Amino acid sequence: MQYLFLVVFVILSVIHLANCYQGKDSLRTHTKGFLLPFLIIYYLLLCSVHSINFSSILLLALLTSWIGDVMLLRSKFRYFLIGGFSFLTAHFCFIPLYCTYIDWALVQPVVLIVAALVYASCSYAVFHVLNKALPQPFFYGVLVYLLVNGAMNVFALAFGFSVRSLGGIIVVAGSMLFFCSDVVLFLVRFHQKGKLLKGHFIIMLTYVLAEFLITQGYFICQQLSKTGA
Repeated sequence: MQYLFLVVFVILSVIHLANCYQGKDSLRTHTKGFLLPFLIIYYLLLCSVHSINFSSILLLALLTSWIGDVMLLRSKFRYFLIGGFSFLTAHFCFIPLYCTYIDWALVQPVVLIVAALVYASCSYAVFHVLNKALPQPFFYGVLVYLLVNGAMNVFALAFGFSVRSLGGIIVVAGSMLFFCSDVVLFLVRFHQKGKLLKGHFIIMLTYVLAEFLITQGYFICQQLSKTGA
């Protein structure tokens, strides 16, 4: 049964991405709000079938991401702020989610420091590019948001070093794609507007993959932890 919801999630994602690629805004808005609910149900059924307790933190991260999806469908700026706060909450949720599996003795501090500097530099670079185009109420919010996303990625890297499995690699890849998705989103929304080639397609492709990879990767880690592998 869980794979039925996965198939529906994949089909809806393909339809949504096709509409994004073709620039059919009216059609892509009808599918966006249905993507994460099917991913959430897929994860819950996976946990149920394998007798694994679902992670309430992961569930909260997916639910707040879904709220962000719905809010970003609206054009008014206040909805964009609510959506941004929802995604910020999701990133804050991912950090303690990763911490449950982090063994700091297995983590290379130098790698994390370098990663933190890279994400901080990328965040500042994007903010520098955008700062003249950003609305005043949102001016420093973009920088804070990207820094939190970068911090989430650093914890994801520590997670990957700790679990050292396919699940860890998948989670790290998903977290990195989330950062890429947000960067492109800000560029499309405030800087390049419609000039960035297939901007909405790139945003949603990286975003959908990010949410799926984080969810699937974390479940694999839960499964390995249960079996003691």
